[in-house]
Amino acid sequence: MNARRIIGIICLVMCLIGIIVSLSGNTSSIATAVLFGVIGLPMTIIRVKSKEELEAIRQEKEKLMAEQQEIEEYNNSHVLASHLAGLPFADGTDCIIGFEPDVFIFEGSGTTIRLACDKITDISVKTDTDIQKQYVSDVGEAIWNYETFGKLGAILLNNTEEITNTTITNYLIFTYLKDGEIDYVGFVILENLDLANSWVEMFEQNYGSTNEVTMDL
Repeated sequence: MNARRIIGIICLVMCLIGIIVSLSGNTSSIATAVLFGVIGLPMTIIRVKSKEELEAIRQEKEKLMAEQQEIEEYNNSHVLASHLAGLPFADGTDCIIGFEPDVFIFEGSGTTIRLACDKITDISVKTDTDIQKQYVSDVGEAIWNYETFGKLGAILLNNTEEITNTTITNYLIFTYLKDGEIDYVGFVILENLDLANSWVEMFEQNYGSTNEVTMDL
């Protein structure tokens, strides 16, 4: 028996005593008796839920917990990124990047694009500082932006020409073969940088040696 119901019973007992006293001629106690009754009666009425209701509540809780777990697992297995170049998305389109066995999946603007790992030759995560330092070290080569990440390199370089704050921008870059030629897909990583870095390690371990490219000039 919970405390609420015990208090309610005490109030009802006091109500009963007040009624008995009032019957003996002490009418002043009737108001007190009514007050105790009004307080105690609702506190003693406890509606017991049926087995069906309890089961429905249990199932609803399990459903909510499963949905929450699914959301957490999804967030932990996908990278939120902003598209830079390489896909038929507008620049700056928010994208969700996921990985399934042997394939990366890019979702944005209602479109889903799949990139098989056997077409990928490299995956890298670079910061704007990395890119700027690499350009400065190769400043004698005017075509750096095309030799490094192709047309995507021009966009990356433009984004890093003036670094005026301490915020670091991280880029996720896929190098792959398109119609027998090297092409690139680039993103700004918005969330889950650790997962993007783990993809780089995973690719190097599982695909790096088998996806090396040899080209005749």
